[in-house]
Amino acid sequence: MLYIFRRLVLSLVWLGAVSSLFIDMGALRALTTSLLIIFLALSAGSIRRESWVVAGGIALAAIVVLFLGGAWAQLWHGFERALIFAGLLPTLQLTRAIAWRLPKVAKARADLGTLPERSADIGLMFGAQAFGYVLSTGAFAMVSSLVAAQAPMARRLAAGAASLRGMSTSILWSPFFVAFAVASSYLPAVPAWQVFALGFVLMAMALLISILMFARPLQLAAIGQALKCLLPVLAYLLIAVAAVMVVSAFAGLSTLGSVLVTMPLLVTVQLLFRPVIALDVVRETVRGFDRLGDDLLLITASMGLATAVVATAQIADQLSFLVALEIPATVVIAGMLLIQLLPAMAGVHPIITATVVLAAFTSQPLNVHPLILFQAMVAGWSLGTMVSMSAISVVTTANMFNLAPLQLAYGRNLGYALVTAAAVVAVLSALNTALSPA
Repeated sequence: MLYIFRRLVLSLVWLGAVSSLFIDMGALRALTTSLLIIFLALSAGSIRRESWVVAGGIALAAIVVLFLGGAWAQLWHGFERALIFAGLLPTLQLTRAIAWRLPKVAKARADLGTLPERSADIGLMFGAQAFGYVLSTGAFAMVSSLVAAQAPMARRLAAGAASLRGMSTSILWSPFFVAFAVASSYLPAVPAWQVFALGFVLMAMALLISILMFARPLQLAAIGQALKCLLPVLAYLLIAVAAVMVVSAFAGLSTLGSVLVTMPLLVTVQLLFRPVIALDVVRETVRGFDRLGDDLLLITASMGLATAVVATAQIADQLSFLVALEIPATVVIAGMLLIQLLPAMAGVHPIITATVVLAAFTSQPLNVHPLILFQAMVAGWSLGTMVSMSAISVVTTANMFNLAPLQLAYGRNLGYALVTAAAVVAVLSALNTALSPA
């Protein structure tokens, strides 16, 4: 009975989070935030020990902030800011539940399985990219079955690493990830079309770097074969992106708010044409609520800490001092990436470092364009989760391809992440210069 009550509570939180987009009422936010905390308490037994350890570290940091003059009210305000994520994660669960069952998605997966061996890893990477755009780590279940469980270790390692690169780089331009949500919550004025356009360019560059590093000699025919397999799902991706941009432009919502409104509507349209799968989609969505405790615990704790940090006068004074030094834009951009990437190598999830640092950066006037800061944060998250043993993407990939997480986190993808980070910093720095007033 506990799980039924827990699912009901999260459903109410979801409803309250979406309602808050249109109803600016303090009582509604307070009630929904209270329900979110109740959900976390009810989920205590299903949340991983590692997540509780991280949350404990955040709690200790929060105590330090309070000792330095922080206010309990700011912590609570941070919890309220996390409501948008409590609306996002169930929305993504609903989207993934139906994406699995779309015929064109199944066809694309089947076509990838027919690729010749020389194109296999490129196909896995592109497949994980396309499926990961909406399915996130669910993409690994789609592509891992294309590699035999009895395949040699070297083959499984290459396939797993390629799949991880594909899924992780989809974070660069997909609105269906927590990274996008965090960036959007602190930089809500950045237009959706700019985020998607620049993110797509960075994603294409990241995939090209992967091909140049791991698919030599370069064979354009192999790339063409892999891309052709994914044409059936291209329409779904374009419709999702276009719908989010249209709602954002005409409804006056942030990109994140547009995702919360748009995706349930698109899912409803699909169910009207395929009513036979409606019950299965609803069941899988609700069952998926049981797996959201970890993410909601970490993001709620991180948002509370980040909000309290930037509102504490003693800390804000130090930030103002750093801004007065007129740190070059390239250093800020590189710092936004590396503050996520380097701790990730030691097992610290970017959900913590990204939230706190982005909150600090956006609390002060910097000589970095908001779009550039947005993409720098998302890029750091993308690459950090690729090389962090605490990231669910690494753990899931290791499980699906029968590998040790250590092999994936500190294997060939580590060098790839560093090279790609350098390329992203160079591109974003150049673009920031072009966007800066003369």
